[in-house]
Amino acid sequence: MNRLLPLCLALLFLPGCALFQEEEPNWTLAEVEVLNASVLHQALAMALDDLGYRLDGVEAPGQGVARTLWKEDRHPFQGRGTRSRATIEYELVQPPAAEEGAPRPNPHHALKVAVEVERNMSNRPLDPSYDEWEEAGESPDTARHLLAKIKAYLYDA
Repeated sequence: MNRLLPLCLALLFLPGCALFQEEEPNWTLAEVEVLNASVLHQALAMALDDLGYRLDGVEAPGQGVARTLWKEDRHPFQGRGTRSRATIEYELVQPPAAEEGAPRPNPHHALKVAVEVERNMSNRPLDPSYDEWEEAGESPDTARHLLAKIKAYLYDA
């Protein structure tokens, strides 16, 4: 019985270990004023296309999440080739109150952008059948660049 107590306690605390928890991405945040979710989704699609990303599947405007397929940048040396994937989450937030007699402001959306990066550790990095991708962290610079592109499409009239 005494031997089982430490084992039971260890099993009780095991799920709390960082090893078993999925890490939350490092989001780059912004708030934008846009007519509706459809316009925002179009701006997202154009900005992603400009940076060489393709949307994963057919996300409908208003779903609140847009995720891309992996964008690969191959390199002939081991560990130098990378691939990246962007995730964008957006949600409607309460716009500031309009002054009396002033036109109603457009809805505001909170944007969260994260770009995850993986590195190809294969000995044959130019041959996709030998790929060995390892997590390489995130790219906040690319996330900020993507966010700037989205804002440019929304506000450049």
